Parts: sequence; structure tokens; C-alpha cells
Amino acid sequence: MSSSFAPSIGRLSRRGISHNERFYEEHEFERRVRKRRARLIGATEEAFTHIKRLQDEQGTGVPLDCLEAAAAVFPSLARPLQKYLRVTRQLPWHTAESVLNHLAMALRLGLSPRAFLEKFLSSPAPIHTNREGKICSWALVSDISVSRTIALNTNFLLRNGEVSLFVTVSPLPHFNVTEQIVDPKNNKFTLRLSSETSV
Repeated sequence: MSSSFAPSIGRLSRRGISHNERFYEEHEFERRVRKRRARLIGATEEAFTHIKRLQDEQGTGVPLDCLEAAAAVFPSLARPLQKYLRVTRQLPWHTAESVLNHLAMALRLGLSPRAFLEKFLSSPAPIHTNREGKICSWALVSDISVSRTIALNTNFLLRNGEVSLFVTVSPLPHFNVTEQIVDPKNNKFTLRLSSETSV
């Protein structure tokens, strides 16, 4: 469990409560996160089922571009996403506009609902970028000089106030990347609505 996801832990340690109370408080928090996550995944999968990419300009509805299709299905997943982001304390970092743009990009590239949600479901960074653009000072703590020669499996600590990051140096993986261009003409969508659709 990430420290940023546990609002009650700090409060619990200050009150000096028993380990049983701490256990049940943490368990209840984890249960709420799992419940919100499951609802978000279900709502997103439901929203993605209502979007169909047009093939060769065929379809019964009015063709929509990526942003229009994203705007059409966004309301059906906005509330579960907002609740999930609130409980995991990520809400300040994701505006409605940024989520809508991310959804449009996911539709344009043909991502699955889970791939779209990965940005929100993965653990956030312990330190977010500073919105004011100020420079953050970090102290490098190590028993050897790592500023000159850094090698595989070198360990050191980066410290900024109360935040400490333990770093292990490892090699970057090598990827063989090929380019596949998406034809902009194929970025047209229709909504498949039925009488039970809540979109």
C-alpha cells in the first residue's frame, strides 16, 4: 500500500491507538479503494462498448472525431473516476480536461479500457512535479561517491525533507520499435446506444 493512499495511517499513529484499530482502519481503507477501483473498471468497460470505430465510412450514426466520441462517453465514467481519484488522493492531479484529452488519445490509438485506466490505477509518484516551477533540492546520501562513477546495482538515497527515495541502478531495457501510422480517416466513431444505455 502506497503511503499517499493511506490518509488514516498518519492520523492513527498520532493518536496512539492499538494495533487492532490500526489494522481495521487500514483494512477498511483498502476495501474502499478496491470497491471504487472495481466500479471504475466496470464503468469504463461499459463506456468503451458504446464506441465503435467506423470502417470505410459505414455506419448508421453521425460520425464523430476522437474528441467528440470521448466527450459523448465521458459523463458515464466521470463520477466513478472522480470518486476513485478522491479516495486515492489523486484528484488534484487530474483535471476533467486532461482526462478527456487522455480518453480521446486512447480512442484515437485504439487502447483497451484497462490501458486507458492504467494512468489512474497505477501507484502515483511519491513526489509530483511542482506546479509553480520552483526547483526542488534533493540530498544524495551514500557510503560511496556515486557522483563520479555509477555502476550496476549501486544503491543510494535521495532525500528531500521527509521524503526519501531508495535508488538502485539497473540497466535500461532495449526495445526494437517499429512505426505504424494511423490513418486520420479511420479516426471516426459512432455511438452504439440501446434502450438500457445510460450514456
